[in-house]
Amino acid sequence: MPRPFNSKGILFASLSILVALIGVPVRSEVKDFSLSTFEASQGERFRIAFWQDPDLSRLEFTHESFQEKLRRFERDFILAMEGPLVEAGFGDIKISIIDDYENLLEERTFGNFHLLHCDVATYLLPKNESFEPYTVLLEETPSEPLTSSHAVIWVTAESTYQEPQDLFGARVAIVDPYSLFGGTIQWARLWKAVGRLGLGEGPPFETVKTGAVSEGILRLVTGLGTESPIQAAFLPADGAGFQVAAQMLGLKRTEDLPIRILRKPAGIPIPGNPLLIDRYRLAEPYPGLTQQLGDFFESQKLPWSWKRSDDKRFEPLLQTLSPLRTLEAETP
Repeated sequence: MPRPFNSKGILFASLSILVALIGVPVRSEVKDFSLSTFEASQGERFRIAFWQDPDLSRLEFTHESFQEKLRRFERDFILAMEGPLVEAGFGDIKISIIDDYENLLEERTFGNFHLLHCDVATYLLPKNESFEPYTVLLEETPSEPLTSSHAVIWVTAESTYQEPQDLFGARVAIVDPYSLFGGTIQWARLWKAVGRLGLGEGPPFETVKTGAVSEGILRLVTGLGTESPIQAAFLPADGAGFQVAAQMLGLKRTEDLPIRILRKPAGIPIPGNPLLIDRYRLAEPYPGLTQQLGDFFESQKLPWSWKRSDDKRFEPLLQTLSPLRTLEAETP
């Protein structure tokens, strides 16, 4: 864990620069991690993109560890898959990192990669359902079982809100409507709850979109960079963003953040983030290569562990998110 700031003077200095940091979410470019050439340098480029939590890029130790794991993965991948890829007509590989939800959603929608590691909500809630460029190859195996109770509604410690329904008409910081633990589950549950109250079909709250979990916490705690006060934030129950926010506020521990959980919903099992495969350019024309890719990833532990999946594991979550699948992409 990075050394926390512990000076009160640093706290005030940190607050003075937060406006610049959280004023307007900045969309990052897809990061090109590496480019490796096979012996057969002629042919199509095989493209892989891995998803990384935006906050991890701000934690130097964690980010460097992630990069090193990708370098080791790259070596293993070339050793195991160079022959099959060359045989299928590929000349080199390119590995990219996506740490921005807008970029992730764009890639999910338009299919620029052969393999795409993806937030599960982005997979289940595409912007364009008439064109589905990807299908699931494998599923990420979390280090511990995840449930929807990891997705919670945060309010300030002194807030008078007691129930999710109290947020009707409130202003809410949300990481992204297509982020599973950063907004989608809370959004779907609150929409369903408000609908039962007969409060109409419009958005039950105003949203302020943030680029990362840490940004949502900072907006909730400080109000900086936001035109109107934030009453709540839809965020995970824990994660790297809390450490980043505490560090920026000069707090010794994440437990010192002046926020509390409004209510933790009953959990449903959550599948791991899927590894998607381009169905039209890879899965259908090269079924043998698809099988070899699945076998290779299952043998890997870097940077994630993988397992075979089936659609049934996604059904409980899809049912939870069903109120959102009929909404326009820009709502709320």
